[in-house]
Amino acid sequence: MLKKIPFKKILRYTFFLTISFLMGMGIGSYAIIYYESVATKPWSWKDSPVVVNCMGEDIDNQRIYDAVNFWILQGEKLGPIIYKGSEELCENRQAKYFILLKAAAPGQLDLNVYAITSTRRRLNNIVSATIYFDADTQNLPFLAEHELGHALGYSHVKVDGHVMYPYYEGMGGRFWFPN
Repeated sequence: MLKKIPFKKILRYTFFLTISFLMGMGIGSYAIIYYESVATKPWSWKDSPVVVNCMGEDIDNQRIYDAVNFWILQGEKLGPIIYKGSEELCENRQAKYFILLKAAAPGQLDLNVYAITSTRRRLNNIVSATIYFDADTQNLPFLAEHELGHALGYSHVKVDGHVMYPYYEGMGGRFWFPN
């Protein structure tokens, strides 16, 4: 026979359980933000992503190839490059296992920001990414490599000459895991 539990006791347990859950979510969110700020590569892809040119002739195919090849030489696994993405694919920002290269809409990027990468993650894995380039910046040396690095899960590295340096003026073609 089950013991009858008073309503006030159930209410108290529910209250403390809810408070514990909310505190756990807050602490968990802080832990994720901290982890992203100190880890060189906090996220990764479960499967090799396909890079898709959604900018047409505005971005040079050789520039895309060089950026992808840069990361393959660093040991990253990438799928094929689609040099002319379909309109349907390019409009789907959440297409799984794709990195879309797109032109930023006017006013989408802050002043002096050449490009930005948006990733969608599930647990510890990246499932899609979109790189938005400001007008006439997509062919700058190292910019596509830098943004592709973000799409692959890398954070900024504050060492002059590193491809993941946070400012274009100090960016270079070198890559290594800092100590």
